[in-house]
Amino acid sequence: MSKHPRKRGMAKGFQFEPYWLKEEDIGQKKEVEGLLARGELYWRQRSRADWLVASDCNSKFFHARSSSRKLKNRISFLLDDKGRVQDSDEGLTKVISQYFFTLFQSTNPSAIDIRFATEFIGSKLSNALSNDLGEIFRNDEVKKTIFGMGPSKASGLDGFHAIFSRNSGVDVVYKTVTKVLANRLKTCLPTIISSNQSAFVPGSPIFDNVLVSFKILHLIARCKAGKTGFMVLKLDMSKAYDRIEWSFLKAIIEKMLFPPACIALVMDCISSSKLGFLLNGSKVCSIIPSRGLRQGCPLSPYLFLLCAEALSSLISFSENNGKALGVRCCRGSPLVSHLFFADDSVMFCNESSNSGFLIRKSLRIYEHGLGQQVNLQKSRITFSPNMADVVKRIIQDIFVIQDCNSQDFYLGI
Repeated sequence: MSKHPRKRGMAKGFQFEPYWLKEEDIGQKKEVEGLLARGELYWRQRSRADWLVASDCNSKFFHARSSSRKLKNRISFLLDDKGRVQDSDEGLTKVISQYFFTLFQSTNPSAIDIRFATEFIGSKLSNALSNDLGEIFRNDEVKKTIFGMGPSKASGLDGFHAIFSRNSGVDVVYKTVTKVLANRLKTCLPTIISSNQSAFVPGSPIFDNVLVSFKILHLIARCKAGKTGFMVLKLDMSKAYDRIEWSFLKAIIEKMLFPPACIALVMDCISSSKLGFLLNGSKVCSIIPSRGLRQGCPLSPYLFLLCAEALSSLISFSENNGKALGVRCCRGSPLVSHLFFADDSVMFCNESSNSGFLIRKSLRIYEHGLGQQVNLQKSRITFSPNMADVVKRIIQDIFVIQDCNSQDFYLGI
């Protein structure tokens, strides 16, 4: 007996049974159903509306939703760098081109700035790992990479889809090279990346550093008595990937003893990009960047970790020389001065204003060498309850960052 009996007076819905058709008609019915399903999927994706439970096609409704979404996403005006409204096509194009040209234009850091920023990097590849990175691509690596790509994905507007590479031997060169390099590089990261970084490192869950940070924040929030106060600084880098200086990246991988063949491939991959910009569906301008890493490239996250190692080495140097940086969770536990979460970082130190100056100095060296810039609006600082108000104001003047409660810290989860 049915668990859901039909209510009295309710008409039974019509249901078509496949066995009513002949065998040759069943194939045609399935083909028609497949075409209808693809059509409905197309309009569902264009409209971005929740699909109806009744699975009604409603083409007119979804046409209207698609058109309204296009109008809603239309850019009608922009503010230029002087705060003036630009609403003409020429003005909009000028604002877009100037903004992104400035963002992706290299600041050409001096050799001295780069040397200062990379001076304390001590991590180096072993001879065995260096030889593995510089080895010629093997057939099994290339085959595994190509067959692991999405069959409908291409490396650009005019690029070949991966399915062409499988069936006709056409190379998807850029995606193949970067994926093979990324697969090789991630096996080397645990030996050259400090434990303060956990993102994208094999065998190190990304939430480990988040849990440690929450533990330290909880400890500092309970520190209501005692002579020593503590502070926590959460920094957000503005356009972190887009501001990476190629000369700085090259200096880092050279110092870590990457093989020349691998360095050449990495530099060719990151410097071969061309950016085009669409305004309301029409291409308006294009630029050739002189710095930055490609968003979505499988190699970019690992290269960014290598660059962040420079900042980690600067802070660790001050910590190891007794500069009052770091916090201990308990007696006998290791000193934690900083933790990194991809492009976010959290730093811990005591209430001394000298600690604030040391962190600010390390940040300036890092910014001048790498081209990074701290986003003051998204960065936060918090203090333990036993810290004196005078010291709080001094440290806030050093960083010019908004104070907040420890419970308001957002660590990416």
